[in-house]
Amino acid sequence: MTLSITVVGMYREDTKTIITMKKLLYILALTASGFVSAQTGIGTTTPNPDARLEVSSTDKGLLMPRIELTATTATAPLSAHVAGMTVYNTATAGDVTPG
Repeated sequence: MTLSITVVGMYREDTKTIITMKKLLYILALTASGFVSAQTGIGTTTPNPDARLEVSSTDKGLLMPRIELTATTATAPLSAHVAGMTVYNTATAGDVTPG
């Protein structure tokens, strides 16, 4: 009887140790993922280190979002002016033309 209690007691200790180690590894993985930053390349395995995204192709293009702008001073149909936002205008209205 003492032997089985000891074995069960050891099993419980091992389980606690395994659970604790799993928790530690999980916390380390979450912490390390916050420090990892890499560039993304589409069509290339070596994106430029100064770019967040690099698209490379010898026979395909990049298709930008297409929207109908109403004027260069109007935010519609977007919710606000955003520095660096790139879209392709499909409308002829006010002072804007397609392009």
